[in-house]
Amino acid sequence: MIRGEKINLRALELADADLFLKWENADDAREHSGFYQPVSAYLAEQFIAHSNRPVQEVGQLRLVIESHDKQAMGLMDIYDIDFLQRRAALGIYLASEFRQKGFAIEAIQLMTTYAFETLNLELLYADIRAQHEASLKAFAHAGFAQGVLLPGWQIDKGKRHDIYRLFRSFTH
Repeated sequence: MIRGEKINLRALELADADLFLKWENADDAREHSGFYQPVSAYLAEQFIAHSNRPVQEVGQLRLVIESHDKQAMGLMDIYDIDFLQRRAALGIYLASEFRQKGFAIEAIQLMTTYAFETLNLELLYADIRAQHEASLKAFAHAGFAQGVLLPGWQIDKGKRHDIYRLFRSFTH
């Protein structure tokens, strides 16, 4: 478990399957998750079982964001981990009732510290849709710098969306 001031990041458990299923199938999450079909209960359980394998083996780590009183609030992940180039991507999903309260910033900071200090990475990036101002602000508050605009980088429901790729380096 990674402990923070207001939240913790902890491993996914099979008991989280229902929440995982709900969050992965939420309209506002599916645009980022890479799942192009609804996630089934079976797939959720398989993903959770797979996610608890060593990060060096699977190239990603997805953790539950929870309050100190054990209320699950969302998911934080580090993915596309390249240990040779010492870089990875970060992603976050926070349930709507927990947004705009500083939890995302703390989760990003906790995962960033873990990536730099424990996984020995040197560069992190996050791809965020240009219209997602709250996400852009959360990553900026967590020390990420706006790097580059990727015009029309992502297609969702037949429409192209601009993406900002934000960066944070170990020396930043």
